[in-house]
Amino acid sequence: MVLNALLLALEAQGLQTSWPKADDASLAVSIDGEAVRVSVSEITDSLPHVLTPAEAKHPWSAPKHDYRLTGRLQLQVANLPPYMGPIRRTWADGKYQQVENAVTQCSHLFHQRVIKTSYSLYNKIVLEGVT
Repeated sequence: MVLNALLLALEAQGLQTSWPKADDASLAVSIDGEAVRVSVSEITDSLPHVLTPAEAKHPWSAPKHDYRLTGRLQLQVANLPPYMGPIRRTWADGKYQQVENAVTQCSHLFHQRVIKTSYSLYNKIVLEGVT
């Protein structure tokens, strides 16, 4: 639901998106021809593993930690082009923020960066004569 809302927000801003039908596929936003991936995952907590009686016989083969799902979500942006400069890459559920409410902020950030990057490239190519 979070990615669907982000997809609609990005498309409403005129950004080109793709979301393949494969189960493990990520939402992608096209920025200057490069696909920037966006995903949502659930944050986990790491807890020290308590050995079971069977594991106590061979403790070296037991895991060191157990992982517990927290119900908190994290929105992540991956493989941004380096020329986009520093940009926020993650939003997570927290005390004052929910990922669902960060969709608009994330989509505006993409839109602003695309405009800024396009303008910078235009200046270099046209005004400065860089090819």
